[in-house]
Amino acid sequence: MAKVINYNLCAVVEGEEILSPVTMGWNETNEEIAKKEAWGGEYTIEDDGQPEPEAQPSPEARIAQLEEALELLLSGVTE
Repeated sequence: MAKVINYNLCAVVEGEEILSPVTMGWNETNEEIAKKEAWGGEYTIEDDGQPEPEAQPSPEARIAQLEEALELLLSGVTE
């Protein structure tokens, strides 16, 4: 499961404190931002309920797959 950070951001508008909810994907940089911005220093890290995105093959692996497919196609044409 992927993780998200939730916290409240406090803004002062015309002398009044307004809390706005913030949700963003978790990574170390975003957690540092949440630590600095979170009202009262309070934030949570939670699963977002979505599966992790599938890992994409590296460019090298993708090229190898395409070369293999091309060889199979060409071998069928020349036989």
